[in-house]
Amino acid sequence: MLAIEAESLAIEILLNRAQDEQRNRLEVMVAPFSEMILPDNIDLINASYSLPFCSPDDFSECWQKVIDHIAVGGRFSGQFFGNNDEWASNPALTFHTHEQMLQLFEENFIIEYLQIEEGLIPTASGKMNQWHHIFHVVAKKIK
Repeated sequence: MLAIEAESLAIEILLNRAQDEQRNRLEVMVAPFSEMILPDNIDLINASYSLPFCSPDDFSECWQKVIDHIAVGGRFSGQFFGNNDEWASNPALTFHTHEQMLQLFEENFIIEYLQIEEGLIPTASGKMNQWHHIFHVVAKKIK
């Protein structure tokens, strides 16, 4: 298992929480999306609430790495922020319309699960004071 995170503190927290058996099987990489190095033939990429924090300038290259490194038959799971999200005015984050999100998957994947949330959704800290627009996706790579 490979964990990639731009913030070294997050990796430190992960390693502290992992049991010895898990820690021994865990590789970690502290790197921004633009510098991440992925192994070939990955069975699962789980990008939980991470890709929206990829700079719009780096997103296409990052997404291409995901496409290139997931094995045929492998899966992607993760979230994308929609264009109606309260944070959509932040130029450092990446947002997609519904159609743009679908286009990410149209050539190489079959979407197996898609849930769209829009409204007051709790943040990671539990706050309910922000309007969110989130696409939750699980997709199988077919070519």
